[in-house]
Amino acid sequence: MYRFGIIVVLSLISTVSFSQKFFSWPIYENAGVGLNKNCSDTIYLRDNRPILKYSKYNCSVQEIANSIAISLQNNGVSKFCVVPFSGNKSKKYVLELGFFYSYLNFNIWDSRVDWQLILQSESTIKKFDLISKVSSERNNWGHKSGQKALVNSFEAAMSQLVQQLLSP
Repeated sequence: MYRFGIIVVLSLISTVSFSQKFFSWPIYENAGVGLNKNCSDTIYLRDNRPILKYSKYNCSVQEIANSIAISLQNNGVSKFCVVPFSGNKSKKYVLELGFFYSYLNFNIWDSRVDWQLILQSESTIKKFDLISKVSSERNNWGHKSGQKALVNSFEAAMSQLVQQLLSP
């Protein structure tokens, strides 16, 4: 009985020690920069992601911007370029990125994508509702489960972003 208890305690300790590790992947790893051509308007991606203590494989803002540009094209919205935000100048479309990660939590990958679209005109700023999508996958295939969960969260958030972009 003691052996069983020791095995359970050791397995819980190992599970907890491997939990809460944050990972980020680009959705489209081979995202080309040539996507930002022939567009009439630009979305500026502002990175407001917190620095996560155990983050690994973090993807850059450029990789996320490329993934958003590819997804917009795949959804039939080709008039927008997506570039990282730079400078303090007022931009018409700003997409504030809050969270973009997956983390392992007791053998389940939880993935979260949060962003908010801000439409700035000359006199007013219109903030759309915060887009927050969470997806979970069991850790049957290691990191592939985390990537799959992040792709699911990303695609759900992208469909809502496309609706917001087409509404104004």
